[in-house]
Amino acid sequence: MLKQRGDSQIKIIDFGLSREIEPGAVVKDMVGTPEFVAPEVVNYEALSPATDMWAVGVVTYILLSGGSPFLGDNRDETFSNITRVRYHFSDRYFKNTSKHAKDFIYRLFVRDVDQRATVEECLQHPWIRGPEGNAIDIRKASCITISHIQSFKTRQRWKRCVELVMVLLKASKSSRRIGDGRFDEEDMVASCTLICAEEGNLRALHKLSALHKLLPNATRKSLKSSFSEPNGATAMHCAAKYGHAEVFNYFHMKGGNICARDDNGDTPLHVACRFAQHTVAGYVANEKIDVDSINKTGETALHCAVESADTRVVRLLLQLRPRLDLPNASGDTVLHLAADSINPRIVPLLVCLAPPLHLRNIREETPLHVAAARGHVDCVQALLDANSPIDAVEQDGKTALIIALENGNVDIASILITNGCDINHADHHGDTALHIASKHGLLQAVQTLCHCAVTVDSVNANKKTALHLAAHYGHVDIIRVLLLARADVTLRGDDGLTAELVAVAAERLEAHSLLKMVKSQEIREEYISQLYPLDTSLRRIKLKLLGHSQSGKTRLVQTLHSSRGISSFLESVTRRISDHYSPSSSMKDDGIHSTNGSFVSESNNNSSFDLAAAAGSKYAPPHSQYTRGIDVQTVNINGCGEFSVWEFGGYEPMHTCYDHFVGNADCIHLILYRTSDPTEVQYKQILYWMNFLKGRVTPFEPIGHCGFSSRRSKVIIVGTHATSSLFPQMNQEGEYVSSDIEAMLNTVRLRFETHFDMDHRLILLDATNPSCIGMKTLKMELAKCRTNILAKLLKPLAILDTVVNHLNLVRKKHANFPVITWPDFIQLVRNEINPLTGDAHCRQIVQQLQLIGELVYLRNDLCDADYVVLNAEWFGTHILGQLLSAEFLSKASPNGSYHTSSLAKIFPEIPEQSDLMTILEVLQLCAPDARTGAHEFPVFIQTEAPDSIWRPYSLKEKERDTVYGGVRILPMRGMERSLHSTFPRIQVALRRSINDYQPAKDTQLHQWSECSKLVSQDREAVIRMVGDAVEIRARGPSESATSMFYFMEDLINLVEHAAAEVGPGISLERHFISPKHLKEHREHPALFPPESMMEMQQRESLSVKGTQDEEELFTDVVCFGSRDVARHLTLGIDVGVADLQMASRCELACLLDPPHAMGRDWSILAVKLQLTDQVPDVDSTGQSLSRTDQLLNEWAIHHPEQASVGNLCRILVELGRCDARDALYRTVPLYVFAPLEDQFLLETNDSGVVSSCHSSSEHNPINI
Repeated sequence: MLKQRGDSQIKIIDFGLSREIEPGAVVKDMVGTPEFVAPEVVNYEALSPATDMWAVGVVTYILLSGGSPFLGDNRDETFSNITRVRYHFSDRYFKNTSKHAKDFIYRLFVRDVDQRATVEECLQHPWIRGPEGNAIDIRKASCITISHIQSFKTRQRWKRCVELVMVLLKASKSSRRIGDGRFDEEDMVASCTLICAEEGNLRALHKLSALHKLLPNATRKSLKSSFSEPNGATAMHCAAKYGHAEVFNYFHMKGGNICARDDNGDTPLHVACRFAQHTVAGYVANEKIDVDSINKTGETALHCAVESADTRVVRLLLQLRPRLDLPNASGDTVLHLAADSINPRIVPLLVCLAPPLHLRNIREETPLHVAAARGHVDCVQALLDANSPIDAVEQDGKTALIIALENGNVDIASILITNGCDINHADHHGDTALHIASKHGLLQAVQTLCHCAVTVDSVNANKKTALHLAAHYGHVDIIRVLLLARADVTLRGDDGLTAELVAVAAERLEAHSLLKMVKSQEIREEYISQLYPLDTSLRRIKLKLLGHSQSGKTRLVQTLHSSRGISSFLESVTRRISDHYSPSSSMKDDGIHSTNGSFVSESNNNSSFDLAAAAGSKYAPPHSQYTRGIDVQTVNINGCGEFSVWEFGGYEPMHTCYDHFVGNADCIHLILYRTSDPTEVQYKQILYWMNFLKGRVTPFEPIGHCGFSSRRSKVIIVGTHATSSLFPQMNQEGEYVSSDIEAMLNTVRLRFETHFDMDHRLILLDATNPSCIGMKTLKMELAKCRTNILAKLLKPLAILDTVVNHLNLVRKKHANFPVITWPDFIQLVRNEINPLTGDAHCRQIVQQLQLIGELVYLRNDLCDADYVVLNAEWFGTHILGQLLSAEFLSKASPNGSYHTSSLAKIFPEIPEQSDLMTILEVLQLCAPDARTGAHEFPVFIQTEAPDSIWRPYSLKEKERDTVYGGVRILPMRGMERSLHSTFPRIQVALRRSINDYQPAKDTQLHQWSECSKLVSQDREAVIRMVGDAVEIRARGPSESATSMFYFMEDLINLVEHAAAEVGPGISLERHFISPKHLKEHREHPALFPPESMMEMQQRESLSVKGTQDEEELFTDVVCFGSRDVARHLTLGIDVGVADLQMASRCELACLLDPPHAMGRDWSILAVKLQLTDQVPDVDSTGQSLSRTDQLLNEWAIHHPEQASVGNLCRILVELGRCDARDALYRTVPLYVFAPLEDQFLLETNDSGVVSSCHSSSEHNPINI
């Protein structure tokens, strides 16, 4: 425009698009409007003043003609015209234009910037400068066509309108396509603005703003569909709802009203909080608006935020200190809404600001009522901690306790009861908490209320007690609890019916039968008294004898018997040789009898088993009179008390099932060894049984000082066959002494004292001499241990003796197969002994029966029905002792395959052989073979694996590229031979896994003695015992490397899981085998121990060095060369300290808890971990808890990001404790595998192995 009216000088504005270039600077940029840019702009070349001169030429052309010189149909065509300098002077527009004007333009439209006219040249051009002297001014003969200029302006306006319409149509394309009614043709700009706000289309808004003034405060006039915003919603509301923070900010900058309200009274902050858009909410909050502004329903922004259940938005608003007492239209404060929220973390946030807890909504509910109904324990606890009124009542007179029970929230009810609520309060209908719990069948709540001495006979408005309601709804277990609480069965309701008659009217037959049985007050009191504990201890505990064959176990039991007298011995023998069971006729010649291993078997059972015939067999026993299975008998030892003596046969094949019978700490373990054997043999035998026990005892939390277990089993080591000729020296008490044995036992004690409570006295005895000093010492120790163990056990229920006596009758009834299911046992106790016995009583009864050795409880993981073996002697000797005897194994099927009908020849007295087979499956001695229909007993398999089981590929097969992998799974150092008895169980798990795998036609499992081979499509694996290790080798095509990793990982997990079931205390190590050596089929391939693997990770190396000093890539050793797998592995050094297994923690506690001479113990570790502030609290626990373990827990809590295995190992090295680092290396997982993405799973769905067995590692819920 002109600088001044009438002046020839003009004012130019760049609209912010121009750019100033310093002299000498080389600038390349895309600046300018497409029609006016020079070729160097299009070609992204250096800009110069000549670039502006080109634009002068374009402006001149437009001013003279009203047309654009290079304008094409689109942007690309325009740029093409510019770069080619393609233009012309149309006669239509330049008819009256002088040649000087055309020449002026021509000199400016030059492609070469060096040839383009400069400013000075333009000023000197005749068309600008004018004629010299008296020359005729030819410019006067030319003229500018004003109509063309006006036409140009009209075209520009039309073009602008077209662009605007195109922008509007494009922005509203999605809305118009689905026809949701958001696009209003009568108000296109406003509706398009709202659509862009909803969709976050900031680019369209920029274009729209360039063509038309934005209307950020425009509203949609009416609701046209369900997709539309509320009436009166502005673009700010729309952007807030969908969380488009940049769009929201853009509208605000364009003059949008941040406090605008829609027809519901919601501001954009209300909307952002309601839809959990924390970014927009934070933007609005920073504008310092009124956070307590309410809408038409009385809601503040905080109400909306709490309803959205978004913790971030709530935290953001709480920083602004909003009011917490404002109610909405329903009278709910934000605390009411938080108590009803799906997010339980909001209530603790609000409680920290001390909100009013007594305020009620229109239903007279406090926040505690709402939280009790909702069911979030954390919310209820937070409100109670803030002193919320616990007994406040709502409009129906209900307390929070009653409301919690009405909604089935038993855990909340327990918290309320614990915090002292009124348990006898009745609502307006007279119903107490006990009424509600009895009506809804909430057994745990009823038990808790009765335990807290609730008024059990309280009546409601209909004069009904809780017993009436339980009878009406048939809740028999609750009826038992109420009767135990001495509920009155004679009370009548307003209909005149007692609880018994109510059950009849409601056709609740079981409830009626129970109430009928306890109608008599005297009988009812007798039943109740039976279910209370006595003041006395259990009558006996178990004494378990372990040792190798010929260690003197049987002779010691005989001596313990004879020490009390012949009458006791004859009584025991009579009981044990009763007619409850008899062996099959086919086995009588082999001398198999239920009493084998007892005194009778040794005295009467001649050596009918041909030892010479079995001499070459691996099943040959050391002598013919060995103990078969587990010999169980009750012995009352003079001066010690009564014991249930369990003698575990030393014959090795029987060890595979002993884990079902050991592992409980509430008994005494005797480990026997022959003092006449060489010291090395004695030491190895003791170590074997100590490791056997250690592996089968589940470690318990917490970890004590120096890694001591919180529940140590009692172990007494006894040397037998001691004579004066072997031990000529005695102490003052007349006991044999031996410095060699004493030193050996001290070594054993130091090695196992963290897991076992071991006596420090040397016990050497002659089992054939009941009066020897060693025998007296043993009895004194047994008496002391028995007293200590009984003092820790629960007192027996009064019903226990009755159950024990009744079991004798039940055993006769089930003489041929004394096994019943757990539900049947419960019904037996209720129907034949005490109908008021609840499930909890039955569990306590069966646990105490196991503790005294009366029965065996078997957990059945194959289905939901567990089993109770009523006769432990029958189970241990007649079943297990016969099946696992040398006589039977020498004649068993070589492939271990037996049909159910085959058992009839072995145990003809058992009516249903399938029942016995099920029990053997529960013991994991066998598994069904889906291909043959028979059951496979791996422990029976005698066939050796062929030599060609892992042969090299043939020349033809070698043509394909194959990947190899392998691993040896070893028990932790010092627990050698722990996996030998486990391998048959691993084979059972393999067979079960194959049965669970559906496409069995592509998968084959072949099993031999201590060896299995699995073939799945083109992959194969061999699992076998190699020394003390279970070795797994696998191979397959290289293109299936990812699948091979899955294949191997499934097998490793199966082996480790099966081993953990048998020995939960056995810590396992993975020693990977060199894939290179496996491919070369070397006889002794190199191994990669855990220390090497972890050290490689610490060095951040890609290769690991094996035992033969050769390096291989980690991905080849572990991942079969698959980089896809390697990317999804979490290395062992990155495992969090919080995830350390108990074995690792115990090792560290054992090494770092004791004071170190150089101070390199837990205290300096605390300094290294930056936990000096926690040291006083840790040290205050004394020696009850491991200080090292507590420090690691604190480290994981306070520094979770730094608390990794790798950092801990680095700190241990700095501390000078490489021994602790090495222990950690051996016990932490070498890697943690995260499942691959779906694209990698495609080739691994049919690995052929299920990674977990049927059974759980917690195979004995009630340990025996």
